[in-house]
Amino acid sequence: MSRRNLELSRCKPTITEFYNLESDIGEEQDLAEQHPEIVNRMTVDFKHLIEQGSSRAGQKAANDSQVRFDITQKQRWAPALKD
Repeated sequence: MSRRNLELSRCKPTITEFYNLESDIGEEQDLAEQHPEIVNRMTVDFKHLIEQGSSRAGQKAANDSQVRFDITQKQRWAPALKD
């Protein structure tokens, strides 16, 4: 996604995509609609990791700010790169 498109997408809903990278490294065939149960399970797991603040088993931490993945974040997490 270009920087301009990213800026235009801020605060808008994200689009869920799901690919089999073993057979589709170029991410050409989105499988999200064909496998909603997998997408749902992964979404639940991802939300849990965010709430836990860490992906390490048994380790609980806190995020520096609210983390949302249902929309494109309002602000950058790091300074913009210069061309």
